[in-house]
Amino acid sequence: MMGNLFNRTTVRTYIDNVRKNLLKEIDKIEVTDSTDLNTLIERLSARWTIYPIIFDEPSPSSPKETTRKRKNMWGEEYEQKVYEISVTITYDGNKDIFYLVPQTSTIVYLDKSVIINSGRINTTIVLEDLDANKYLSAVNNILGQLEN
Repeated sequence: MMGNLFNRTTVRTYIDNVRKNLLKEIDKIEVTDSTDLNTLIERLSARWTIYPIIFDEPSPSSPKETTRKRKNMWGEEYEQKVYEISVTITYDGNKDIFYLVPQTSTIVYLDKSVIINSGRINTTIVLEDLDANKYLSAVNNILGQLEN
């Protein structure tokens, strides 16, 4: 099963909700003579600013040798030796952005092994042989899907 991104809420709705919640919080604030306005503004800004997603370099684990069931062209199952590499991609920015509908209404389907957490993405890449180019291609494919 693949997870799909970019199909939950529109950018406009997300921004409107952030503004609405910011205004609610502002309405609850009681400003007195002793209120430090600069600190208040900094706190509100830090809480309600929508930061873009910026990916850091992927961090792979050591390859783990295992087997996977595969099917040949006649539909027969067989065990194939593969290498699993767990990859963590940290990022800065709002996680919610992953789930917004882009202007072009693109839907991205990610492999079920891709898990988006707050501040990092975890996935497992399976390779039939330990080839650096195949590994880089798989990581770049995931990053390309996320950046669209």
